[in-house]
Amino acid sequence: MATLDYAVVVFYLALMVGFGWYFSRQQHTSKDFLLAGRSMGWFPIGLSVMATLISALSYTGVPAAAYGAGLKLLAWPLALWLTLPIVTGLVLPIYRNLEIVSIYEYLELRYNQSTRIAGSVVFVFWRLTWLGGVLYAPCKVLVVAAGLDINLYALLIVLGAVSTAYTFLGGMKAVIWTDVIQTSMMLAGIVFIICGVWMSLDGGAGRVWEVAQNLERTEVVRSTPEVGETFWSDQWLLWAMLPHLILANLSFVSADQITAQRFLTARSTREANRSFTLSCAAVSVIYPGLIYIGLALLAYYHDFPAALQSAWETDELMPRFIVNVLPAGLAGLIFAALLAASMSSMDSGLNSLATLVITDIYRRLGWGMSLVARLRGKSREELDDVDELWICRWLVMFFGIVATIFALLVSQLGDIFAIMVSVSNTFGGPLMGIVLLGMLTRRCTAPAALIALALGTVFTVWLAFGDTWGVCPWDTKLATWWPLTIGFVGTVLVGYLLSFVLGRRKTEHELRGLVLGVGELGKRVAPRRAK
Repeated sequence: MATLDYAVVVFYLALMVGFGWYFSRQQHTSKDFLLAGRSMGWFPIGLSVMATLISALSYTGVPAAAYGAGLKLLAWPLALWLTLPIVTGLVLPIYRNLEIVSIYEYLELRYNQSTRIAGSVVFVFWRLTWLGGVLYAPCKVLVVAAGLDINLYALLIVLGAVSTAYTFLGGMKAVIWTDVIQTSMMLAGIVFIICGVWMSLDGGAGRVWEVAQNLERTEVVRSTPEVGETFWSDQWLLWAMLPHLILANLSFVSADQITAQRFLTARSTREANRSFTLSCAAVSVIYPGLIYIGLALLAYYHDFPAALQSAWETDELMPRFIVNVLPAGLAGLIFAALLAASMSSMDSGLNSLATLVITDIYRRLGWGMSLVARLRGKSREELDDVDELWICRWLVMFFGIVATIFALLVSQLGDIFAIMVSVSNTFGGPLMGIVLLGMLTRRCTAPAALIALALGTVFTVWLAFGDTWGVCPWDTKLATWWPLTIGFVGTVLVGYLLSFVLGRRKTEHELRGLVLGVGELGKRVAPRRAK
C-alpha cells in the first residue's frame, strides 16, 4: 500500500479512540457504561447489531465462500428474516420487560441460580475464544494476504489496544455509535470493491453475471445432494443450511449476551423490535453485497488468470485485488473497513464480558467486593454505582488483554474461519436450547435444564471436532452446518424428557411472565406472602 493508504488506516484508528474519549464524559454509573442508560433509539442499535453480525470473519469469509458456492449463500439473510416473529414476539419482550442486564438472569428466574451461572460460564468461554479469531482475521488478511510489510504480532497488539481503549473510555454508547461508523465503512468498502471490478472488466456488471452463469454460480437453491455427496455431507444443501442458519441467527438474540445487550439499551420494547427489523434489512443489503464481491472476483480472475496464483487461498483473493488494482487511498479505506468489521465485534464482546462479571458474579455472588472495597478505600456497604463503573472499565481492560493474547495464539491453529464456525456451533445451540425450553414450555425443570446444557455441549463438541480428533464412529464427514442443529435438538429433547423425572415443576404463579402463555411476557408479579 502507498503512504496515503497507511495514513487512512491510522486516521480511522485514531478516530475510534476519539469517539471513546468523547463518550467517556457521559459515563457516570455502571448503567451508563453497560446499557448506555437505556436511552438508545432503534436506528443506531439496529446498525450496531448488524455490524456485530457481519464480523471480520464474514467480511472476508463470505466473498471467499461465494467465489466457490455462488448465490447459495443468500439463504443466510432469508433465515434472519424467518426469526423475526420469534425474536420480536417472544424473546425481546421477555428480556426487555424483565429489565435485566445479563440475559442469563432469565435462567435464574426461570430455573435457578446454578443454571444462570452455568449459562454465563458457557458464554464467557464461547465468546472469549471467538474474540481471538475475530481479532486475528483482519490482521492475517492485511499482513499475509495483502503482503504488507508489517509485523503480524505488532498489528494484532495495535488493533486489540485500540478496540480496548475506546470501549474502556466510552462504554456501550461508544460501542454502538462507533459501530454505526463502522457499518458505513463496511458498506463503502463493498461499493468500492464492486466498482473497481466493474471498471477492470470488459463488460462490467454484465460480464460478472455472464461468468457466474457459465461457471454455474447462479444456483440459489440446491435441493438434492451433489453427485458424490450425501444428505449429511453436502455443504450447500438447502435442507442442511437453512435449519442451521435459522438457529444460528436465533441464538444471537436469545442466548448471546453480545447481541442481546444492544436491545437492552433501547428506550422501549417497541424501539428494540424496530431495531431488530432494521438489522435484518441492513444485513439484507450488506450480505448480498459480500456475496456479489465473490462473484465479481470470480469474473475478474477468470478474465485475468495471470493475476491468480495457485498458491493463494480463496480468502486471499479480495485483499490481493485491493492492493494490486485499486488506487492509493481507496485501498486504505477498504482495509480500514476490514478493521471496522473486526472492531465492531471486539468492542461488543469486551463490554458484554464485563457485564456478565459485574451482574452474575460481583453483584449476584458478591465475589470480589472485599477486594474492591480495599482498593477504593471504602467498606463493602459504601460501594456504589461509581465503584461499579470503575470495575467495569478495568474488566474491559483485562478482557481486552486476554483476547489479544488469544489472537496471538490463534495464528498457530490453521483454518481460523472453520475453527470459529465450529466454536460457534459448539456452544450456541445447547445454550439456546435451555433458553427456549424455558420460554416455550412449562414442564422443564432446573435440574433437567442444567444436565441438558452439560450433555448437549459435550455432544456438540464431539460432533464439531470428533472428526478432527479421530473419534467419530462414522466415515462420512458432517457438513459444518449439522453440529449446531443436532446439538440444539438433542439438548431440547434431553431437557424436556428429563423434566418428567427430575426436579420440581414450577407453579404458574412462579412462571408468570417467563413462559409464553403464562401472563404478559416479561411482567412479573410480587411473591405471595405467607399467611
